[in-house]
Amino acid sequence: MYQAYNETTEECECQPTLTYIDISTCSCDPGKAFMGSSGCELCELGKWKADVGVTSCFSCEVKGATTPKLGALHENDCLCPKGIYENLNKECVDVIDGMSEKTPGMTLSTADIDPGYWRTNAMSTDVRECPIPKACHGGNSTTDYCFEGHEGPYCGVCSGGYFQDPFGQCQSCNATTKNVILTFVTLVATVLALYAVFMAIKKRKREKEEGSAESATDPTTTTNNTSTTTSNNNNNLTFTKRFKNGFKIIFSGAQIATTLPTVIPMITFPPTFKTIVNTAATVFRADLFSFVPFSCLTNGGFNYYTHLLLSTLTVIVACAVLVGLGFRKHRSLYLNVAIAITYLTLPNLTTTIFGVFPCDGFDDKSRHLHADISIDCTEGSRSFWEAYGVLMVLVFPVGITTLYFNLLYKNRHAIMEPVEVRSKNKHLKNINFLFDPYKPEFWYFEVVETVKRLMMTGVLGAIQPGSHTQYSAGLLISIISFGALCKWEPYVETRDNNIAILTSFQTTLILLFSFFMKAMDEGSVKQGDYDTVGMDVVLVVSYVLIISLFIMWAIQMKDNAGKSNRSMALGVLKKKTDAGDEDEGGGGVVEMTDVGVDIDLGSRTNSVFKADNPLARKSGEQISGGLKNEGGESEQWKVTKDEDGNDYWYDESSGRTTWSDKSQS
Repeated sequence: MYQAYNETTEECECQPTLTYIDISTCSCDPGKAFMGSSGCELCELGKWKADVGVTSCFSCEVKGATTPKLGALHENDCLCPKGIYENLNKECVDVIDGMSEKTPGMTLSTADIDPGYWRTNAMSTDVRECPIPKACHGGNSTTDYCFEGHEGPYCGVCSGGYFQDPFGQCQSCNATTKNVILTFVTLVATVLALYAVFMAIKKRKREKEEGSAESATDPTTTTNNTSTTTSNNNNNLTFTKRFKNGFKIIFSGAQIATTLPTVIPMITFPPTFKTIVNTAATVFRADLFSFVPFSCLTNGGFNYYTHLLLSTLTVIVACAVLVGLGFRKHRSLYLNVAIAITYLTLPNLTTTIFGVFPCDGFDDKSRHLHADISIDCTEGSRSFWEAYGVLMVLVFPVGITTLYFNLLYKNRHAIMEPVEVRSKNKHLKNINFLFDPYKPEFWYFEVVETVKRLMMTGVLGAIQPGSHTQYSAGLLISIISFGALCKWEPYVETRDNNIAILTSFQTTLILLFSFFMKAMDEGSVKQGDYDTVGMDVVLVVSYVLIISLFIMWAIQMKDNAGKSNRSMALGVLKKKTDAGDEDEGGGGVVEMTDVGVDIDLGSRTNSVFKADNPLARKSGEQISGGLKNEGGESEQWKVTKDEDGNDYWYDESSGRTTWSDKSQS
């Protein structure tokens, strides 16, 4: 059959493309079908044939499947092409987000899951992006989706012997115990060192006061010692206050940056900057229970609910104790410390409190707490923790913000007094922490800052984690904050305004660069990539720049403290007099006490700044005027020049100085 006579050999032979299947029968090989005069031809793509014969090839049963090449021999050669997988209805359909687009022949049960994605089981079509992408390595086995140390939904549960770091990655307890102990010892040593310095300063201050008391009996030294002591104390106080205000701004910015990995779990930082943030998080997040891996110490018995309870109760008890101590003595000190504690812990507490509400549901009917996947939201105690979370919302983000506003609003008239006046108001010392850095007209600005910090933590965390909406909302908040600081410059010190603007700009850069890195293809974001390295350098340089500027300004302030600086004093005096002339139409008179130095100008020999007195009388003085001052004495204005050749006027009877021309007085 299917033979032809060969005249040359005088034998019957199979037609071209056919082969003998026995001594007398010709047919087509597997993978081929008889096509008439053309003989046997390879099965088309999407068809197969396993046996010999002249029958037609069989079409692939799975709709949309094809064969990798012509002449397929088995039904198993029918595969869904790249970017498509076989569903339960035996149809080739487009892959789901999170499934590999590069692997051909995938079925639902054998589908390759991309790194950074996870699903509940092999038959699940609910493929989800992991909140911590580096916890999920993907693959085609549900038992092997997670990196070592990670397990459970989203690979978000740390295995036994592991704890979760600030970026949500599980670290080995054994590998980090030494570092934790070393860091803890360093922290304790730092606290003890600061306490020792505080006690030394306190002792030195007491010795100075005792020395001043002893010298008070000597009439020849009373004036000079009193003036010197007052000047030094005021300068030291001013330096401490200004340093505190600048550090407060940097702390606030760093706290937002270190909280972002918790608020936006999918945020991506360049490698070097990530290391800096990870290290700084142990301090700036002001959260002992994140700093110390209690899950290692309790053998996994420390979960999110325990964290929430201990974090909130610790702050409540600490503030209650401080307020109680304030009713006995040092009221302003204890109350300011209590306010400072709420300020430092509020952003992280708000993030922790809001994290108790969202639960994620899965296609296997389970529900788990988004902030701690190990917690089952269907368990009986869930209602208690939801109620506790609502209570803590009223106590912390709502209650503390309302308390700040109430304290500032009730004292707004006193706070709006000139800085020199309000700084001496004893009634404001209890809330000094809330308003001291700001200009009088911005008495409310601490509330604005608090609301911004809460929006960058709790409110931002309420938006779907890792979504473009969450990134956009964070960018919008930081840009508005940056613009407001540039326009209003609410801080008294120019230095503080500059630091606040730079810190706000850095927060914007962090979110912007993280947004760019998220938008890149996952495979293109690798350590060493040009763009990644460039963004890393920019973020690290901006961070170092802010710290360096703060340190240089602090050194400069310390150098200026305790001495009379001619240029500084004259500059401030000129600025104040010009302001007085502008506001009052001229004639502004400013005393030396207004420029932060204590100088007795009534007698040159009595000045405690004989060498540095910028307004000391010099040769060539001219006397002018004959008006009466407030004491009834005749005003005797004298004109002289400073080292820069500028004229200034001095009233010998009252000790007043001015830049205004008194020649016609």
